[in-house]
Amino acid sequence: MAEARQNRKAVAVIGSGMAGLVVAYLIQQDKHSRYDVQIFETVIRLFLLYFQDRLSLDSASYTIPSLDGENSLPDRVDIPMRVLDNGFHVQLKRMYDFLGIGYTRQKFIYLLSKSSADNEKRRPYFLHSSSNHQVPPLRLRSQGYVEWVMQMIYLATCYFWFAFCCFYVKPKTDPISNEDETLRTYLERIRLPQRYVKDYFLPLMSGVTTCPHDALLDFPAIDITGYARGTYRQPHYAVLGGVQVVEKKVAKNLTVNLRATVTLVKNIGARSQVTWVDFDGESHSADFDHVIMAVTPNVVGALYGPLREAMKVIPVFSGESVVHRDQSVIAECSESLKRVAAKAQGDVQIQRRTRSGGMELTTFGLLVPGVGMEWFSSKVALCRR
Repeated sequence: MAEARQNRKAVAVIGSGMAGLVVAYLIQQDKHSRYDVQIFETVIRLFLLYFQDRLSLDSASYTIPSLDGENSLPDRVDIPMRVLDNGFHVQLKRMYDFLGIGYTRQKFIYLLSKSSADNEKRRPYFLHSSSNHQVPPLRLRSQGYVEWVMQMIYLATCYFWFAFCCFYVKPKTDPISNEDETLRTYLERIRLPQRYVKDYFLPLMSGVTTCPHDALLDFPAIDITGYARGTYRQPHYAVLGGVQVVEKKVAKNLTVNLRATVTLVKNIGARSQVTWVDFDGESHSADFDHVIMAVTPNVVGALYGPLREAMKVIPVFSGESVVHRDQSVIAECSESLKRVAAKAQGDVQIQRRTRSGGMELTTFGLLVPGVGMEWFSSKVALCRR
């Protein structure tokens, strides 16, 4: 037994998001116990040292204290929203089944509103239910029936044309540069109306991707059309208890180095050396048989020299999320939305998109039994490539 432990391979996993924790969990579950796994939670970010005292997977989520008494469990809101479906997220759903993670069907309502730079009152102009689960479509209280019917005809025409193109008009690839067609070029080629793109398509898709409009338009169109095909008419699911349940499951019995910022990974003969700085500023190094970097491409390039040039061609965008309960910057929930939430069975998550200047503000509302409507915002700043 002692000899077997002595011959175990040392594995370092850099990054404690979903990818890092799951791969560390699977290696740790090896039937022959051939590996010793260590997770390094925090890495160098934009060439600045950044320390964190918790795992990344659930670090941005928010807890709503229960008002029903001491014996009631608090509610957890995943930030960013971590939703899966039967079509596009097949592998993720299979992974949850393998891990024994429970999930439930979740319905979302998107409220789109406009705002100007001078902070005038936000005016909602569209209510959308995820996967169009509300039939007939939702109508704002401020809308007349004629206006609402005309809007629905216009949106249905644009929506079904885009859906048709996703299935039958493939994005192009440049034969010389081998670059994929951008979403901007693809939407122009299929002649999707600019008003629909600006006021409906981009606010909804940027809410799903947590990405500003301009950056989203520069995405490869094949990613968006593939997502649209995979999620078409598919129900959405969310993990019971939030992503914290997944984190607790896969992080159990793992060795985690918190508040340790990895600064360098290099090859030393047949092994790899990981260098990190602790919270006190002291530098440490250790050799491993295998190093798994479960981080973004720009971080991989910053840490590991041999992949630096290869990682530069992969664009990475950073964003900022802000969780607040400042009602002064959130428009009052419309009466139409309140009625929909009250009639819905179970919890209903509501997402509000507000456009103001160069800033995208996504507001989430969660109807909590016995508590009321809680609001959370995710602010996505304009990002640089």
